[in-house]
Amino acid sequence: MGVHWFTFFLNLPVATWNVDRFIMVPRGNMGGFDPREIHNREQLKSHMKEAMIKLGFHLLCF
Repeated sequence: MGVHWFTFFLNLPVATWNVDRFIMVPRGNMGGFDPREIHNREQLKSHMKEAMIKLGFHLLCF
């Protein structure tokens, strides 16, 4: 039973981050990524950095 709590607390920060990203979508946008701003280099860099961090976390958990 203790392993379930460990897994829960291990995934809690990522789940919190995903819920926060979902809640904080600006009004009028259809999702977290605005298709009109896809060529904005700063946003693209931040989204790629976030994706690589999540990929690293999931690979570590795997």
